[in-house]
Amino acid sequence: MRYRLCSLIVMALIVLQGCAVTHPFHYDKPDVSVTSVRLVNSDSLAPQFEITLFISNPNDKALPLKGIAYSVNLENFKVLSGVTNQLPTINAYAQEEIKLLATANLLSGLRLITKLLQTDTLSQVEYSLDAKLDIGTLLPAIYVNETGKLTIGPS
Repeated sequence: MRYRLCSLIVMALIVLQGCAVTHPFHYDKPDVSVTSVRLVNSDSLAPQFEITLFISNPNDKALPLKGIAYSVNLENFKVLSGVTNQLPTINAYAQEEIKLLATANLLSGLRLITKLLQTDTLSQVEYSLDAKLDIGTLLPAIYVNETGKLTIGPS
């Protein structure tokens, strides 16, 4: 009798835990876009850039950002990357502009320049922004990928 009661309680807890983890803490993917990239003064040998991201929270609850890891790729070369844990909480149905510091990968940058110099007809460069947003809960991180093309040279 005791064994059945314990088994029933354990099964009920497992079911309740499953419901609690999957439903109340679900987040829709935020919209993340790059609004600016600019070179900043740096004491290190590698150039550093300030990347401004515009993040929109489409959820009915605040998005408590605990950390972000990000990279910018040009023509599949990882040219900028960075991490930070200095982020605001983005309120429900709100948007926020955040500034991130990224370090240039000199070897990837040189490979990209070499590729661009070897290609005579290249007028557009493919880019991608990959970001992992940590919201600090039991849920997995939110992954965001923005891709597109940049026109280079005279238009």
